[in-house]
Amino acid sequence: MPDPAHPHSPDSDPIHQNSLHTALAQQQQHEKRLNKLTIVAAIILALIISVMAANQNLYSLLATFMVTGLFLILSSVYQRSLLLLLPLVLVFCLTDNFISHHLQFDHGHLFLQLVAIGSFTALFRLSRPYLVKLMQKF
Repeated sequence: MPDPAHPHSPDSDPIHQNSLHTALAQQQQHEKRLNKLTIVAAIILALIISVMAANQNLYSLLATFMVTGLFLILSSVYQRSLLLLLPLVLVFCLTDNFISHHLQFDHGHLFLQLVAIGSFTALFRLSRPYLVKLMQKF
């Protein structure tokens, strides 16, 4: 309830609005910086995962690198749902495994690829709010 002695509400106070705009601008700046760092980390991690989890041919290596980088960026920078991304990880891994092993499944490579790509996609998505809070402290 507004105080009759003070006809201005806190929202109409120019000093209060300036501090809110400043805080919002700082938060957006922190998120942009975090997005840049996340993209670099996602590309480096995608390279490591693709070397570790690809299915012993060049096409699988390149596809795993591109798709892993895409999934990591989608999960952290664009904050897409894990309920959308994890089934896409499963479809990619099944397709890559099926094509790479001449229409037969290699369960060991499939499991390695699923765990590597799926766990890091989930880790990037779930750690984003904590990283934003951490960036605001610096």
